[in-house]
Amino acid sequence: MVSFNKSFILTVALAASVSALVIPRSTQENVNEDPCTVLSSLNPSEVTLDHVANCYLAIPFDSEREGSFLKDLAILYDNFYVYKDLALTTPGAPFSIPSVDILADFDEIAKREYESAYDFHHDLRLAVARLHDAHSTYIVDCFRTYTFVQPIALYAPVVDGVQSIRVFSSDTEKDLSDCEVILIDGEKPDVHLQNWADKYTAFSKDPGVRLNFALATTIFDAKTGAFQPDLGIFQSRDFLPDKPSIEYQLLCPAENDEDSPSSLTVTAEYAVVGPTDGVQFKDVASFLESCAQPLFDEEIPPEEDMIEAAIRQPHLPHVDQQQKRVQIARRADSPPAPEFEHADNVVHTELCGFYQMKEDPSVGIVHISSMDVGSKNYGPFIEGLELLASKGVTNLIIDLTNNGGGLVQFASDVVAMFFNTPSVVQGSHAGDLRESAGVLQIGKADSANTTAETHYEPAGFVSAADGAPLTGEELYGESVQYTRGERSSDYTPLVRLNWNNNLNDTTYPWSEDAAKIKILTDGRCGSACGMLTDHFVTRHGVEVYAVGGYLGQPLSMFSFAGASVLSWKEISQFHMQLNIEAPMLVQAFAGTFNIPWFEVYSNGDSIPLDYSNDRYHPTYRLDFTPDNMRNRDSLWKTVAEQAWGKVTPQ
Repeated sequence: MVSFNKSFILTVALAASVSALVIPRSTQENVNEDPCTVLSSLNPSEVTLDHVANCYLAIPFDSEREGSFLKDLAILYDNFYVYKDLALTTPGAPFSIPSVDILADFDEIAKREYESAYDFHHDLRLAVARLHDAHSTYIVDCFRTYTFVQPIALYAPVVDGVQSIRVFSSDTEKDLSDCEVILIDGEKPDVHLQNWADKYTAFSKDPGVRLNFALATTIFDAKTGAFQPDLGIFQSRDFLPDKPSIEYQLLCPAENDEDSPSSLTVTAEYAVVGPTDGVQFKDVASFLESCAQPLFDEEIPPEEDMIEAAIRQPHLPHVDQQQKRVQIARRADSPPAPEFEHADNVVHTELCGFYQMKEDPSVGIVHISSMDVGSKNYGPFIEGLELLASKGVTNLIIDLTNNGGGLVQFASDVVAMFFNTPSVVQGSHAGDLRESAGVLQIGKADSANTTAETHYEPAGFVSAADGAPLTGEELYGESVQYTRGERSSDYTPLVRLNWNNNLNDTTYPWSEDAAKIKILTDGRCGSACGMLTDHFVTRHGVEVYAVGGYLGQPLSMFSFAGASVLSWKEISQFHMQLNIEAPMLVQAFAGTFNIPWFEVYSNGDSIPLDYSNDRYHPTYRLDFTPDNMRNRDSLWKTVAEQAWGKVTPQ
């Protein structure tokens, strides 16, 4: 018998030596040459991690510039970050998060000495990431000009009751798919991946969901209605890796029955993708200029746009990055999307797909990839539901995997399409605002202003109890004090975002019947998607299947669900529109600096949904397998069989 139990060294892509984030300048051919000039002169195919790191780290730290920026960032969080107190708490399973005093963390960073602006901003990004809330975002655009991609994508399937880390796909000369990962840089793979995800993955308070974010998955392709590979953020990252390569020790399946599994050592170096479209620089000075925030106009959006904006969850940066990863993963010569084995692709739109099980046509599937659907664009979604009903579908799986959120209005309206929701009280979450000096300044100024429209305007809210309109005095003059994390603050009375149900009265075979509706999620259902799921579960008793994470461990059915989000730029615009003095300057760097400004509560709860860990448990847990990870219809089939017990092979 022939044995291939040998060590095989595989190197892909080229990169120079990197130690932590300190790149020796001696790696340049001419140490006196401007490293950003070197980088800008290269063709994209010539760029290495070393070239990018040399340029990034050459951007000088300016204590006055960065110090002023950090002071204003602290004011932003002190005044407008609604979870300033709650972040001090540590809820139980399925969450696992540290107690974070974000202002104290900023103070610690202010005391450190830096040479590079990149290191300073990277530390701030990690500090915000410790909040494990995708609504709290810290991204400086110029320092994500390039993306760093590993040639190996990983996943964590369960086979015969045992979970392992395996290769999902590889862009290597030798196909490594489904090789088992024994070690990553000398560590057990699950330990290495979880430590990495806990540090860099800000999207969830649940370690199992953070693992799902780090690993590969498949996401909806609007062009075909199929599901394409997404590399996962462990494989594709937009910040400097701490070393030029990752070493994997693999155990690969035998190629035939006569052979033994082969042991491989793979040294996988990062490929560099970029620069980002529109980014231009020729040296350190012009790169620094590209980091600056451009001036923006003070034009006030039309009133109807402001009303919808007040109840939206803006598109999150990780969603844009996900689409970028998918573009990287796809090849120009990739074949057309294959047909599903177990489902027919009935119709698909830009954000949704509608499918019908082949083995049991009474089961339909609606995959919603994003909640970013404006009320003017509901037609295709409603038509998809009507088409499924016309084809005999009576039971429905709502697939919310990888849905990063969007409009709260759409989330509420989707629930109303399935269950009678006659008023804002039944159709929306109660919530409140933390009454900081900054919030009260904007709120009271907007209450007295008849022309400006901001998110803090009383007209954007109604009474939580009866849906009645609110005056400025009712919203900002009747404070309620809560003590959270041993810190007390004033909050507004409970209110609701002003929501109007303008849907038609169409009914479907599954309407008003929770037993005919099931939700599928991987915990990456975030923001408005999480609020939708909470409505379905707590108000209507719909059951949820959550897939992925760790075998036998809890897994959240959604993430960062309990808030609405604002950007630093938007808050600065509010001050300009109202002609009031801002507590902080306009952001000095171009980028995404978001904070959650409004917190919501699940039905009857006293703890805001974002930190109410008991609300995150699904009804059932599923595991990824090699089959259902690559074939979404296999996952739908499993849910259908468990839910209704009718689906059998043809």
